[in-house]
Amino acid sequence: MDNDIAIQTVHLRKRYGRHRALNGLDLTVRRGEIFGFLGPNGAGKSTTIRILLGLLRPTRGHAYLWGQPAGTVASRSDDRVGSLVEEPTFYEYLSGRRNLQLLASLSGPVDLKRIDEVIELVGLKGREKDPVRAYSHGMKQRLGIAQALVPRPELLILDEPASGLDPKGLVEVRDLLQRINTEEGITVFLSSHLLHEVELICTDAAIVSDGRIVKRDRVANLLSSQETSVSIEVDDLERGLEVLSGLAFVSEAQQRDGMLTAVCPPDAIAEVNTALVEAHLRVSRLARERLTLEDLYMELMQ
Repeated sequence: MDNDIAIQTVHLRKRYGRHRALNGLDLTVRRGEIFGFLGPNGAGKSTTIRILLGLLRPTRGHAYLWGQPAGTVASRSDDRVGSLVEEPTFYEYLSGRRNLQLLASLSGPVDLKRIDEVIELVGLKGREKDPVRAYSHGMKQRLGIAQALVPRPELLILDEPASGLDPKGLVEVRDLLQRINTEEGITVFLSSHLLHEVELICTDAAIVSDGRIVKRDRVANLLSSQETSVSIEVDDLERGLEVLSGLAFVSEAQQRDGMLTAVCPPDAIAEVNTALVEAHLRVSRLARERLTLEDLYMELMQ
């Protein structure tokens, strides 16, 4: 198996009685990606993560971490995988640093230098001696990520890491995950329902619905491959609407608030402008409305 494949699932299925949580899920995550795993509640995100971490067994199919079957001793060897699945729990009366030391000691000798490294990496330097009860929710999330980073994993798996965070906490976790990826070379796999955050953080993403992948690509490709809306200002709205409505590559055209809007593929925007000019219309403004992951998500979920 390719050594650059961090996560792979093959026809993964999971049933709970009559409920089908996963329905033949096929997924590949490669080394170096910050991968967003998107979907509504009940889509199968958490079930997939629990199977990857060996907390659940699949009904059928296979899951691999770095080429080793998920849930086996081999897949967890050498601490190649770190995870934060639920809201982290710490000894509230102890300091953040002491918590990291105690939790690290459960797996073997404690590398105090590494403890200090991850404290600085997650942005808790200067607060590491404070009791955890004085930490904000965002600081506790970062401490939980620090705990997962102590063994120097090559892959970090996170289930809703931004859940419940205020705007400041969202920015802190976003910046942290990007630093982990670039500075530590760690592949990051995160599930989330916060589409805007995934758009800002992730290099790649998959949208899952009813236990299977409905779309997977680089985030940039996901945002450029769909039809987009273009706002147009011309000197003759009625004539402009007539021209737009006659273009085969324009799927929708309408007049609204003194402007024209046209829905077309991104690479056809120049042709829209050309058609209007050739019809002797004066185009004083033409602006593409930016497609977001939320737009794509809503389209796929319909």
